[in-house]
Amino acid sequence: MKGLQIILRLLFILWPIMLLGAVWSGALTLFFWFSLVLFIVRLVLAPPVKTRSLALADRFLSLAGIVGSIVCLAFEVHVPLLWYPVAVNIALLCVFTFSVLTGHPIVETFARLALKGKPLPPEAVRYTRKVTWVWILFFLLNGSIAAFTAVKTDAELWTLWNGCLSYVGIGLVAGGEYLVRRRVCKS
Repeated sequence: MKGLQIILRLLFILWPIMLLGAVWSGALTLFFWFSLVLFIVRLVLAPPVKTRSLALADRFLSLAGIVGSIVCLAFEVHVPLLWYPVAVNIALLCVFTFSVLTGHPIVETFARLALKGKPLPPEAVRYTRKVTWVWILFFLLNGSIAAFTAVKTDAELWTLWNGCLSYVGIGLVAGGEYLVRRRVCKS
């Protein structure tokens, strides 16, 4: 089951590039069926997550992908699936924002999990609240750019952002945040 989860994650990472390939090759109908099956498998085999809000977001995104795939199949257009990255950013924006507003920032949850039961210093708790706001701003910016690329309906531009540059942005924010968090949590 774990191997299947890894394959599923890899397919979702490569999904924007596969969409571009389908546009270029004219194999859109095949891609829509592939996407439909992929989102159904994701819904059925959703891995356990640490927070209820992430589990709800994952179900929402699977259902959004299923509906988007069905709409694409029905109307033989790929534009509805261009909005999937926007849905991802909205879902994550909601999860992170809700976590800050309820007093338990999701980054704090991740930090506590990484410490495996060790106490989180007060300065680290304050830091996790601040860095959760950084992620909220990131999802706002990333989602806005994803929406812009979806409106433009240019498959190459859309893939450049959603299949490449947004991952670079996520990696930079996550990597930088992780390095700072390790230093803050150790002090």
